[in-house]
Amino acid sequence: MPSMIDWKKEIGKDERKKITFENLDSFKVHEIKEGDRERSWPLYRCLSWETFYNGHKYILSEGSWYEISISFYDEVNGYFNARVVANTFPAPSKSKIKESDYNKELSEGLAQGHLFDLGHNDSRGRSLGKDRNEACDVFDASTNTFIHVKIGKSSSNLSHLFAQGGYSGIILKQDEKILDEFNQHLVAANGVAIPKPYNAANYTVLFVSVIGKRQKKDIPFFSKVTFYNIVRKSLDFGGYNCRFTYVVLP
Repeated sequence: MPSMIDWKKEIGKDERKKITFENLDSFKVHEIKEGDRERSWPLYRCLSWETFYNGHKYILSEGSWYEISISFYDEVNGYFNARVVANTFPAPSKSKIKESDYNKELSEGLAQGHLFDLGHNDSRGRSLGKDRNEACDVFDASTNTFIHVKIGKSSSNLSHLFAQGGYSGIILKQDEKILDEFNQHLVAANGVAIPKPYNAANYTVLFVSVIGKRQKKDIPFFSKVTFYNIVRKSLDFGGYNCRFTYVVLP
């Protein structure tokens, strides 16, 4: 998620003056990998903004304006903020790091951390069910915590993060065969198997957003809505303790 401050500095004042409301469609944001352009997006779709105006709450997201009910806005924000906790994990070893590599570092930094990130070679075989779903990125057996991690805080990444946590939490509770499969992975990794019958109230689902030093510890409102819907209607209802935290890059 490019920072507006970084973008303004890089493009410079003269170039910014060329951008008007009328020609905004012609400017693009490009993704550069190893010196080559890959994907690109219209600039207007990359602008996000929230504001109160004349007693109303408005949000600009992906090129569209939305008016949000104040009571709903306050309810969602209150629900999310009540579940944000201070980070206790170490920062990644470097400022540019792959998500799977950070998950490996995180698992090794915990007293009883077990890696379940299917994107890492060390845990590629630790999937669940015939659809090869991911239980979590890291399981902390010392605190009974399912840890789900995303680098950045774009809406699409966070939606995937919350959906993954919601699905795995419920399937472990509902399907004893899936729980047995997870336990097999745990035991093979010198972990202690989760006791049965499974009691979700004894477990925490922790969502982690890894952000840059200059990024705000906040996420887009519509991502909070996704969190609200998945956690409140699924994980909370299932008995889990659900939390959210930020890890800041060095």
